[in-house]
Amino acid sequence: MEPSWQNSTASIRRAREPFDILGDDRGYVVVFPSNGDVPQLAVRRDVRRQGIGRSLLDAAAAHAGKRLRIMNIDDRQPGINEFLQHCGATRLVRQIEMVRSL
Repeated sequence: MEPSWQNSTASIRRAREPFDILGDDRGYVVVFPSNGDVPQLAVRRDVRRQGIGRSLLDAAAAHAGKRLRIMNIDDRQPGINEFLQHCGATRLVRQIEMVRSL
């Protein structure tokens, strides 16, 4: 799934807080060590279901030294939601975003 505008690469680059990118050519995770925010997690399609995503989340948590926060996950994307639940993530809130048409 495409990241929300808040988690886009352009938004991350404008962040005032320092962030780190962990991973390799199979996948990566972006983490803000100061608060544990994870705006992006990506694993190449051809290597999914091999534990890479879970390893990236584990590495991000160890790097930040705290629990991770993953926000703005689209409810219409069951794959990422099921993956995160399988990794032990707990949904804390449900967010509704509205868009005004011109």
